Amino acid sequence: MSKGEIILITHSVLADPGAVRSMLSYMDYKTTVCCPLLGDKLPEFIEGHPQGYKASIIFGGPMMVSDATSMDFLASEMSWIETHLSSTTPILGICLGAQMIAHVLGARIWKDPNGMREIGYHTIQSTIAGRYIFPQSLKAYQWHSEGFDLPFNAELLATSNSVFQNQAFRYGTKVYAVQFHPEMTQTTMERWITSDTGAPQLALPGAQNADDQRKQAIVNNDKMLKWLKSFLAEWLS
Repeated sequence: MSKGEIILITHSVLADPGAVRSMLSYMDYKTTVCCPLLGDKLPEFIEGHPQGYKASIIFGGPMMVSDATSMDFLASEMSWIETHLSSTTPILGICLGAQMIAHVLGARIWKDPNGMREIGYHTIQSTIAGRYIFPQSLKAYQWHSEGFDLPFNAELLATSNSVFQNQAFRYGTKVYAVQFHPEMTQTTMERWITSDTGAPQLALPGAQNADDQRKQAIVNNDKMLKWLKSFLAEWLS
């Protein structure tokens, strides 16, 4: 018997919820993909909760928070997030999704002035507050050029030694945000690193080359899956 349905919000024609969707299915949750970019409608709120859904996950995408000034669907989505944050329904933001949650909570979203990226497998460390949900060290897949400040009253759960120090936070008990990509699979990574838009970015500062990413995937993907299972169970408990 299903434990409930979770909406997965994506921002690209080729978006793939990957390991996150597979793990939720393994944990007996149903999932529905919603892509506002393609005209999909976000669920309405009934008595403060997204109708029909036990939780929401907002994934990454090629756009940025600042694009909301020219992308109406993105501005509408952030208004939807603001309403969501006032409910008790769990919500998780991944990469762009994390940045949107941080922005709605009043935090600054920023680029490194030297043009640094985080692309590939990078080490994150748990904070003392995050030890209940993160191991002391974990290599996570990254692909972003922007980071976020910690929102007021949020609790920093994971950090890194890169210019993008804030890697995960919790706001209240049901709102989580992670800068990295726990949904990553070998297939998705291969598509990103060989695409016409992705491959050129591997020459940018802070990016790992394709061969190093393939080697790191073999070592680290199973470890991320193990973490993902325990994290989702905690978030949805």
